[in-house]
Amino acid sequence: MNRRKRSKVVAAVLTGALMMVGVVHAQPKLDLALCLDSSGSVSNSEFQLQLDGTAAAVADPAVMPQDGSVRLTIIQFGRDVSVELP
Repeated sequence: MNRRKRSKVVAAVLTGALMMVGVVHAQPKLDLALCLDSSGSVSNSEFQLQLDGTAAAVADPAVMPQDGSVRLTIIQFGRDVSVELP
């Protein structure tokens, strides 16, 4: 999977997970940034594992509060760095 396609997959998976949460909080109590490694040393299956784990964590209220108190940013890095979910 090339870098451009990985970016689209990241955005789609995490947007879907956040839509399940569905709550926007005016003043989040915590800003959380997660970094996903999409460098050449990471295989497609390893990258998918990162996506699946991140999406599962975001959707699980035992891991991430579902009340909008956490603002999430996803940063993907490889050759370049890009913010996938501001």
